[in-house]
Amino acid sequence: MSRIIKSFVVSAIAVVFCAFGIAAFAESYTTQSVSGATGLITTPTAHVGWQDKKSFGLDLGYHLLPDFNGWGNVVKATFSFLGRAELGGAWDIQLRDKPNDKNEQDVWLHGKFKIFNDPCCALAIGGNFQWIDIGNDNTEGRVFQLYLAYTFLQSVFNMPVETTFVIGKTMSVDRIKAGYRKRGNERQLYVRTDKDDPYSRKGDIDFSVGFDFDLLPQYLKHYVHWVTDFANYSYSVDPMGALPRYRACANTGLRILPLGSSKSRNLKWNVDLLLTDFFDHNREWAVGTTIGFGL
Repeated sequence: MSRIIKSFVVSAIAVVFCAFGIAAFAESYTTQSVSGATGLITTPTAHVGWQDKKSFGLDLGYHLLPDFNGWGNVVKATFSFLGRAELGGAWDIQLRDKPNDKNEQDVWLHGKFKIFNDPCCALAIGGNFQWIDIGNDNTEGRVFQLYLAYTFLQSVFNMPVETTFVIGKTMSVDRIKAGYRKRGNERQLYVRTDKDDPYSRKGDIDFSVGFDFDLLPQYLKHYVHWVTDFANYSYSVDPMGALPRYRACANTGLRILPLGSSKSRNLKWNVDLLLTDFFDHNREWAVGTTIGFGL
């Protein structure tokens, strides 16, 4: 009987390792998240845009995010250097459909530095500074976020998968007078109280987990990735579409690589087809693209 149990345990362990074995030699594809930092959708990874330690790189991107009351247009640029660090910025132009709502502009800067890097895992520290609703006396504010990101490479059913965990903290620089919240199809202004900061609360901790699947590589030849993340924060503290504050949000979509994912090229291009906050009533779609140049 004990021999049967032992054989069963050994077989089970073998199955687990076959399904979730480390894929140390698989190629990862690095590109911009919605915020501009190298990452998934809202989750930054521990990677930078260009991994070659001898090179520099520039990524330029755009994402379109619809909302119940307008459109978000995120234009961004990220500069990577020596495979170790990156700096970038983004401009979110929020166009409102209703005549009584003013168009808004958010600007943010971001940076990241890799503390540790290995073929199968990486650890990075990063942060961003966000200037929200520039020119709006009621809701203009400045916040910054610091985070730690850990990314590791594995294999699930012969598909290379990169998994990322992020933990961080968002903090307000200003005392914000008011914020916006959704009521039905209306966007209502409400007065801030000490316990209800519209952009960050003292007790909140940022957390997310994300996955980048190289989808069916034997058939799709590394041209399609399936990206998914679960986060209690969004690409900005003033996002269009997804509202992660109360129930967090789950995002997913396809990242299509028309040029493939080969590291030998000095050019990369991807197209994102995304569904944001798909478990909640305010789920939305988003599309975007990034083109990068190795320098």
